[in-house]
Amino acid sequence: MTTGLSTFYNKTPPRRLQDLNHLIDYLHALIGDNFNTDASQLYYHPPIGSELGRECKEAFRVLRKLEEDEDFITDLCKPKKPDHSPLGNDFLYDFVSFQISSTRTPTPVPAEVFTIAGHSVTLRDVPTYWSIDVDVLLDIHRKVGNGLKSDGSVRFDLVLAYYSLVPSRPAAFADWQRLLHNLVEHRALWLLGHQGHISDLEHLLGAAGDETIMQVVRQIEAETSRCLLANVVPLTLNTKLEAFAKTTPIALLETILQSAHNQQLAQRIATGLNWYGAEQNQNCPTSVLTKLLWRALWLTVKPDPHGIYQNELQILIESGCAYSSIHKSLIKHFQRSLAVDRSLALLAVAILKSHVACEAWVQDIPDDLPYATSSTWVNFKSGFILAESIAPGSSRHMTFEQLLNLPAEHHRTYADDVEQQRLVAAAKIRPTVQWAAAMGLFGMRHDAHPISEIELALSTLEQHEQTMAAATTNLALTPPSRFRYESEAAFDEAFHAWLSTPRAAYKTLIKALLAQYLPACRGHLETDEVTVYSLRLPLHDTQVEHENKADTDAVRARCGFILRMINPTYPTKSRYIEVFPRAGVVRLRSDIQSLRIGGEIKVEKIGSSSRTSRGSFRKGTELPFDWEAYRDGSKPRDQQHATLIVEQVGDTFAAVPIEQRSPDVAARTRPFAANNLTSARADALAGMIARELFFKDESALLEQTRKATRSMDIGRDFLEDLTFWGKMFVPFWGSIDDLTSGDPKRIESGGLGLFTDIVSFALPIGKYIAGCTRLATQAGKIGIRLALPRFTSLTRTLVISVIQEVNPLDSVLSLLRLGRFTLRKIGAATMHQARRAVAHLRDGTIAAHHLMAVDPSSWVPRQPGDRLCTVEGIANIPMRNVGSVDAVDYRLIDALSGQAFGPRYREPLTVVSNNSPLLRRYAVEPQWISGLKADSRGIFFRPEYNQKFICNVDEQGTIAVYQIRENSYGFISETAQTGENSFSVVLVNPKNNRDLSINLSSVRPGHWYTNEIRMRGGAPDGPGEVTPLILKQWSQFSELALGKAIEDFAKQHRLNRADLQQYVHAQGQLTPLGQQVLDRADTARTAVTFENLDRWRALPQQDRNSLTREGFAAQHNLDPKEFIAHVETDGSFKARGKVLEKYASNQVFTPLEPRHLEQWQRRFNATRSASSMNSFIEENNLNPVLWSTYVNDRGVLRSAVSECLALMGLSGSDVLLARKTLPRGTAIKSVPVQSSLPTTRKSTRTASQATAGTSKRARIENAPADDAAGEDLTPSLGHKINNNAPILQDPTDLRVSLTHKLEGAIEKIEITDSNRFFAHLSETRAKTLARDMTEDIHEWIEEEGRHHHRLSERFELRRPVDGPERGLSVFAKVEINPYEVLGPYSGKLHRTVRSLDAEILEKSNLQVRTFSYGTKTKNATVSGHGNSNILSMINAPEVPGAARTGTENVGAIYVGKYMVFLVAWEKIPAGTELLLDYGPAYWPTLTP
Repeated sequence: MTTGLSTFYNKTPPRRLQDLNHLIDYLHALIGDNFNTDASQLYYHPPIGSELGRECKEAFRVLRKLEEDEDFITDLCKPKKPDHSPLGNDFLYDFVSFQISSTRTPTPVPAEVFTIAGHSVTLRDVPTYWSIDVDVLLDIHRKVGNGLKSDGSVRFDLVLAYYSLVPSRPAAFADWQRLLHNLVEHRALWLLGHQGHISDLEHLLGAAGDETIMQVVRQIEAETSRCLLANVVPLTLNTKLEAFAKTTPIALLETILQSAHNQQLAQRIATGLNWYGAEQNQNCPTSVLTKLLWRALWLTVKPDPHGIYQNELQILIESGCAYSSIHKSLIKHFQRSLAVDRSLALLAVAILKSHVACEAWVQDIPDDLPYATSSTWVNFKSGFILAESIAPGSSRHMTFEQLLNLPAEHHRTYADDVEQQRLVAAAKIRPTVQWAAAMGLFGMRHDAHPISEIELALSTLEQHEQTMAAATTNLALTPPSRFRYESEAAFDEAFHAWLSTPRAAYKTLIKALLAQYLPACRGHLETDEVTVYSLRLPLHDTQVEHENKADTDAVRARCGFILRMINPTYPTKSRYIEVFPRAGVVRLRSDIQSLRIGGEIKVEKIGSSSRTSRGSFRKGTELPFDWEAYRDGSKPRDQQHATLIVEQVGDTFAAVPIEQRSPDVAARTRPFAANNLTSARADALAGMIARELFFKDESALLEQTRKATRSMDIGRDFLEDLTFWGKMFVPFWGSIDDLTSGDPKRIESGGLGLFTDIVSFALPIGKYIAGCTRLATQAGKIGIRLALPRFTSLTRTLVISVIQEVNPLDSVLSLLRLGRFTLRKIGAATMHQARRAVAHLRDGTIAAHHLMAVDPSSWVPRQPGDRLCTVEGIANIPMRNVGSVDAVDYRLIDALSGQAFGPRYREPLTVVSNNSPLLRRYAVEPQWISGLKADSRGIFFRPEYNQKFICNVDEQGTIAVYQIRENSYGFISETAQTGENSFSVVLVNPKNNRDLSINLSSVRPGHWYTNEIRMRGGAPDGPGEVTPLILKQWSQFSELALGKAIEDFAKQHRLNRADLQQYVHAQGQLTPLGQQVLDRADTARTAVTFENLDRWRALPQQDRNSLTREGFAAQHNLDPKEFIAHVETDGSFKARGKVLEKYASNQVFTPLEPRHLEQWQRRFNATRSASSMNSFIEENNLNPVLWSTYVNDRGVLRSAVSECLALMGLSGSDVLLARKTLPRGTAIKSVPVQSSLPTTRKSTRTASQATAGTSKRARIENAPADDAAGEDLTPSLGHKINNNAPILQDPTDLRVSLTHKLEGAIEKIEITDSNRFFAHLSETRAKTLARDMTEDIHEWIEEEGRHHHRLSERFELRRPVDGPERGLSVFAKVEINPYEVLGPYSGKLHRTVRSLDAEILEKSNLQVRTFSYGTKTKNATVSGHGNSNILSMINAPEVPGAARTGTENVGAIYVGKYMVFLVAWEKIPAGTELLLDYGPAYWPTLTP
């Protein structure tokens, strides 16, 4: 990677705490009330030891030297003479410099200018005498910029740019406040152990540690009945603290976490983890306790990694919405999920922001940037992914414009590097696919998109950007001049021919504008009825009969128009949408219900007083519109009114019923977004607007052009306001405002903002800016070149290679693997991080403060027992032995407090480091062994002095010589047969010739071992395999009793000796592979993939025998038991391996049905042999893993399967499945009964009190433990709640909806069985109620797949605290009106008994029947188990053998052929439990 980009990716705020504090103190002293000084007017003195101070140190020295140099100052003051030499005065120097490629060549444009002693000096024009000094200034000019003074100060805007602080150019008071708050937040994150989005305790905890923390958290929450955040933060926040929660929430939390109460909570966590401090007389540092509690808070708000949403936050984000709405959604989400107020929800959002990498955290995102519907968003999102994959956490310190430009610059810089192009491709694919789905090019998926859809998305986006660029250019074409044509007719013909080009360009821009913003307004150009309206002023002196098009067009506004859109499903509801192309504003006017079209006709007197008559005039009406915005194209203002006339433009686009839609649209089974970009109706609508409402009056333009004495540019005024059109697709944003301001200073700043905010954006500014005061794109001149990056290199091969490497549609961090692969070639970034001595742990995403390596030459132990150790592969980490010499107990040392903390560490055998402060003092001069030859053990002997020496080569490759004395009685007898060099020696102090208490041992010459520190790890696995636990036991065993032979150990643990010897030396030490397995014990294992299986199968049998399956698993970080369960030793696949192979080749198994089991049972009974079972499975293409759950290895059906088949053999399915159905012959609620089983119900109410009858039955939830009540909200029987599940699901693929395919057009769907809901109502009332309920049902169906927000707003799941134990139940969060449609009962649609039996066979009778519902169609069943909404959890009011809990308040109705909807029987107050009578038909079949 180039030095510029490498430096840019690794820019961060000050890394040292003292430098952060210094900068914060400077800002505190600087910022006062209404402070609004520009940052370029201020100078800052960086601390000498800071990163910036060290960077500028040499430049400060050079500046002082030059200012004191009289000859230099005299040369500066000399007037520069023109260079008349043909070759130039500096030809000789320039020639020599060019030959040796010095820093002075080539000269860039513009040249580097540096201010020295008040003079602006062009550095490359300075005489050769000062060339060395100039080179220093050239280097600092590249790294920092022109703004250093000899007094050691740096211009403050350069300081902000160097540290990548946001905002980078503060001017207003609000900007300065935001800058200070950002620094305070960064300081708080530093204290909490953050660099990027990961805490430095991450690697010490792992999944097991996090689970332990959550167990403690659940105990705390159970004790207080409040979430952990509410326990940590004071119950009430005063005004000052509430202000901090809005501005510096992390700093507020960091302070609150240090309170005595919270430290006690953190101590409970440390005790649960068994960290240092868990025992008496041990004190865990306050900083570590604070970090532990911070970690606990994060775990309580952590998004579900397996959520259904395709974003990092795991919340519903609507296409086209603004990023500000995402923040509001997060606040509401935490208010609901944590049951806290807004202030605490803000703190929860801050916790989430600190741990999750998401582009929503970028601070300067324009509020008018729509989510997922513009190519600008694609560039921005891909820039974010690219930054996070190369340098995790770097996006937090980048601006919106920098991230916007990043993919294009990275791609341009590495145009010839395929690996780097793959990285850009991977970053761009995911947002491009999201954009294409939002544009309606293909359906929305929760799984990976096929290659064809990815290629379609990439090609469509590139074509869209190129079309936009061409359209913007075509708008600026110069119209023909009248003087070029001989006649008026010829000129008119040429004018109209020319006008077609800008009109087509305007059409393109209008279509793109609507495609971006209509999704947020829920506009659907493919199906909705669309009418376009324009506004004009009234013609006060013209009668209606005298009005003509020329007069009305002269007073018509052309910079804005109104769309009226009507969804055919709800023909009575109109949506009015304002569109302002020049301002780039599209907004829904929900306050407007209707418009008066054509104004108001009034009859008035006309003529003189002597001769009067009456005439009709069209008067305007007062309308809530901003006339100036419609007329001039300015941003519309709120609360504006004007007297105007609304007139329709063109013809109305009629709504398209579903039966008239194209076959591909009608046959869709997945949710599709509206195609407002490429559909035929979108094209026709944009063409009509461009034709009828062109942004220039064509007649007036023709006359103006006819009379003009010079050429004119109609697009100039339009393009001068690029506020929107540039932002639609050009990879820059805010700088356009500077470029179009007309202010020369802002123009210069804007140009710099475009291309120099990111280092090495070396595009000449002059090519993008024409003139000093205004921007105009004229014929033959370049004003602004819309430089769009072309990604044509994303060929099919490249895309496929990216997808094979990673899944680009997963979350951001899934690209880190590819990022690290590419970083292997980035030397500058690696060296930069090495200089920082920061440890990259495990996945390369975390740098731990407490694993900062120290310089062994300057490190001094703080206490006895402190030493430098190697931890996680990082050498020279300070650790402390808090135990004794005999029972060592090593812990990490907290850098802030100097106290021990963390888990217990042990001492394995490892190579000794020559840099160890315990050893290096005893090294002797190498000449002491000069001329000597080592024996076979690696010992040098000087017979004249009777001295022996060893020469040690450590892990870093350094060599040192030590005097030793043999310790022959330490010989390892059981390993003598493997080599004569297995022995130990004692180190000797060369100054006094005395033995030291340091024993060294060797297994090969030149490599000596002693006790070093490694992390303890490993969870026990089953016997028979070499696991981390086995290796840990061996290591401990070998340290205590090395006389035990390896054969005995292998025999004791039932291991194969050959397998074990891959992990342990015969002398007792672990091999590198064994140590690697042990170090990985606490890390997450990589999932077994088909690629692993294929590699194992491809190995020669000899390699498989020597490597073994355990060894292969260790090399690839696989769970050995899991891998062995997939493959055989000969390379063939076991059942699980065959399944993985099948799925990897995109093939599917035949669903297992009862007939397969019956066929096998007949074959087995005939042969009484299982030898043909494998061939039977292959013949029928069955899943062997699923088969094994029903048939054992002997070929015998398991007992539960036999019973299930017997039930299936019975006539009908009612015996097997007592599904929920509508009751017959009753329209009244049941009343409490005394018998244990429900009987025929009798009404005790009048007809007006009638309620829905029975329809459902209860689920028996697993009763939770007493101490867990109110905590676990996991449904029983393996059920899962998905509020966005399709209503009718394909049993073979739950993501596929059958609703529209089977039920037909929405507007034709009706209630087919009302469950006698309307029996007690009058006919008129019943019809009205049925119509209202049908409209509600249509709305539910229309929003299929997007029900989560609606359901979660109205219902919640919790355990009832009163009445009999009945598991989880559904409660109303808001008041529900009588006859209100609660929602659909969603689930898999089984249209045949055979299909239903297959699910029962796969799961169980109890699981399936508990969540099943009958339908209007005979034998058709909706099975909700595993994928239904919250309504599937509604309980029954009465269960046989239990006390009654209440009266039903919910009933069910049949809709269409297969759907079931639940309806409120009566008014249900908020907080009331929903109850649904299951009816007497079910309970007799319920078996315990």
